[in-house]
Amino acid sequence: MRTLIFIILILGIISLGGFFFLNHYVYTEKQGDGGFQPSYKDVTYVVEGQSVKLVNGYAETEATPGSTLKTVTQYFGNEAEGDLNGDGVSDIAFLLTQDGGGSGTFYYVVAALKTDTGYVGTNAVFLGDRITPQTTEVRDGVLIVNYAVRSEDESFSAPPSVGISTYLRITDGNLVTFVPTTHWKTYDSKQFGLRFLYPETYYLETRELGDGHRGHFSIVLTEDTEENRLLREGKLPGREGPVAITVDLYQSPETLDPVAWMKGFSFSNFKLSDGEYEERIVADKPAVSYSWDGLYQGDSVVVSHQDYVALFSVTHLTPYDPIRSFFSELMNSVLFY
Repeated sequence: MRTLIFIILILGIISLGGFFFLNHYVYTEKQGDGGFQPSYKDVTYVVEGQSVKLVNGYAETEATPGSTLKTVTQYFGNEAEGDLNGDGVSDIAFLLTQDGGGSGTFYYVVAALKTDTGYVGTNAVFLGDRITPQTTEVRDGVLIVNYAVRSEDESFSAPPSVGISTYLRITDGNLVTFVPTTHWKTYDSKQFGLRFLYPETYYLETRELGDGHRGHFSIVLTEDTEENRLLREGKLPGREGPVAITVDLYQSPETLDPVAWMKGFSFSNFKLSDGEYEERIVADKPAVSYSWDGLYQGDSVVVSHQDYVALFSVTHLTPYDPIRSFFSELMNSVLFY
């Protein structure tokens, strides 16, 4: 009899412990270590540089300060789940719309990144005006948004019929677009022993800028749009040049050390930085990277090969400008030979 009572007591303790363990697991998984987690429809996203706090998927703000017109931002749908920032936890992406009281309805995609204390909203990436959303998916950490737009010569009265796929990912906490490298071209220079990939939607031009004393060869990549073509041809006077990816190859008899060159030559724009830099490896060679702020914001990487120093740079307007993602992919593809 005592043995039976003892067994029942032990089973009761095990059951009670299992209940508390399961309860803690559910609490942690559903709410996180920090307690109750807000829904991804109740956090803040950055739309066109402005913080927008959704409440049950809806936000209403003044179109302009003091205006009676309202800008309405709201959850549209087309959700997709998957790990977007590589932390092993499933995140959520979905579409937002924004209506400022005019005829347009502007569509954006955002992501809500899951943390122990709730969701953290990203910046919103603009997709288009009065588009037709189709599917959204997360595949191997990449967010893919499929939708239809109108061709450039069609009015908004025509239904969208041109299919578009936009690829996005999380870079430094920002949601940015990129072009898969399967759709990229190859630049190959036997003269400099340099090869890299670049987006097929970009225009590449080369310039010999040496002064007879120091060789200087420049490669400039800009998005191949009508506006940029006019800028290149000098048909838009008074306009600043577009954001660009540049590769400048300098003869450097003084030094081939990336850090010494970066600090010793004004070409590097390091004097426009905060003085911080990071040592890294590019194509098995020691390099340094840093950011700077001049007419545009910029990121640069310095690496040496043969008898020259290669200065890779990108200019951008915002931290989540797609060109920064393109620059990162280009740097990953660099090969010296």
